[in-house]
Amino acid sequence: MKHRNLAFNFFVQTWLAITIAYNGASFGDEYKKKISSHLCKNEYKYKITQPMLDLCKEQAYNFGYAINGFNRGITECQSLFTNQRWNCSTFDVDSEFTLFNTVMSRGSKEAAVQMAMASAGMIEGITASLRRKKKPTTKDESGCNTQLAQQNPGEYYSECDADLTIGNRFANLVIKTWQPQTNQEEVQMNEHNSYVGKMAVQLNMQKVCRCAGISGNCVTKCCYQTLKPLKVSAQWLQAQYSKAQKVVRSQRVRRDGRYLLVNEKDGKEPANTDLIYILDSPDYCTHDINKNSLGTTGRLCNNTSLDTNGCEYMCCGRGYVTEELNVDDFCKCKFNRCCDVTCDRCKKTITRHICK
Repeated sequence: MKHRNLAFNFFVQTWLAITIAYNGASFGDEYKKKISSHLCKNEYKYKITQPMLDLCKEQAYNFGYAINGFNRGITECQSLFTNQRWNCSTFDVDSEFTLFNTVMSRGSKEAAVQMAMASAGMIEGITASLRRKKKPTTKDESGCNTQLAQQNPGEYYSECDADLTIGNRFANLVIKTWQPQTNQEEVQMNEHNSYVGKMAVQLNMQKVCRCAGISGNCVTKCCYQTLKPLKVSAQWLQAQYSKAQKVVRSQRVRRDGRYLLVNEKDGKEPANTDLIYILDSPDYCTHDINKNSLGTTGRLCNNTSLDTNGCEYMCCGRGYVTEELNVDDFCKCKFNRCCDVTCDRCKKTITRHICK
């Protein structure tokens, strides 16, 4: 899995470098198509489906940033859930539910937050790339367009706002193009949670204002909406995960002809900020591919913690083994003059606890 991911990540970074270059004016459309076709064919070996391959060829630039953003979303997920039994890690198996080299969880509230974080990553990645390309059509040095309507006295809004529209549209297109049509409830669940990922980015944007004009008195300000780090959106989604709603199919029909999914307990339609799921979660204690559970055997734990990273909880009562390792470390560090630091290399013993 490690080697495959390294190759995949190298492929993505190479792709991004080329797509950034070919979006410049120096390349013609035919050359862009050739590069796109070549890159997408290479991507085919990573279990991409024909519809996804077609999408890749049509929009290679967005596709490349979607992959990069997806990977960043999954990385944030793994970081935030590192001390939980389910830590957002995935199986190294061939599966029709593999998206961008990651086997996606299915049906559970863990699947819900994984999908939302992946979607948020795609939206943020595409939006940030498009904003870097955007050139404001302004007439003054502040970058502010005074032709736009004022929302507050003395404030004008720049055309440099981070616009989520394209990123959200493309992330939705990726999800709809990718996901196997297993059952309608799961399809709707994934689409809904993908939208919650968009809401995570949108609700956590920030307003930035700068003084406009040459007087320096800041009577007039130029303001715009920009993205916060992806970690902020991921943390918001982690909070939503704790109150995710289990839904069931109702007898009410949506405008698109599909049945409405409603809260299992009160029959109400979830809000567009609520994560939803259709299957109860396993305890994630044992290895079970059918339940998307890797188990916790081999996981590190804290033998003094009473939290979820504690050995009692993490190891599911199976116990743990303790081992000591001798590692190299820096020691006896000292400053030389103003700015140089020299250290000795020393042996250090660390103790770690591993679930049985």
